[in-house]
Amino acid sequence: MWDKSILTLDRLAARGCNRLLTTTCVLCFADEETVDHLFHACPFVIRLWNFLTSTFRLPSFPRSVQDLWERWRPKLPNSVRDVGHLISRALLWNVWLERNARIFRESFSAHSIILRKIIHMFLLWVDAVPESKKARFNEPTATAKHSLDFLIDNTRAGEDDLAK
Repeated sequence: MWDKSILTLDRLAARGCNRLLTTTCVLCFADEETVDHLFHACPFVIRLWNFLTSTFRLPSFPRSVQDLWERWRPKLPNSVRDVGHLISRALLWNVWLERNARIFRESFSAHSIILRKIIHMFLLWVDAVPESKKARFNEPTATAKHSLDFLIDNTRAGEDDLAK
């Protein structure tokens, strides 16, 4: 099956090449890292999904990788279909990048930083949309920019609190 090609810690352990000597998720440290845990069941990732589905008025997030590709994305309402496709891909990619940064560089980013990266990636991808289709992204783009401002302001406030 296609999900076996994603080298999560459980798959690496099954192949005998997990350099961490554990299969515990490096995002939440609470459960085994499987494909579905990493992208849908991890409490760290659930917070990302919750913020993004709420912000972009998407249906509640998918509960598994199979659900994402077979039910959630195809059944998105027309009004949010393109946004949902881009947001879900940006989330998955940024979760994967964060997971790898934690394993290979021992670098940890906060939720707000990852959300900023996801939204920034979404905005970059929207910029690449053909002009004839950009109108359908006007409201989501404004929402994304407002969310970025919110996240940046809250990150600064948190840094100010730490400096005190």
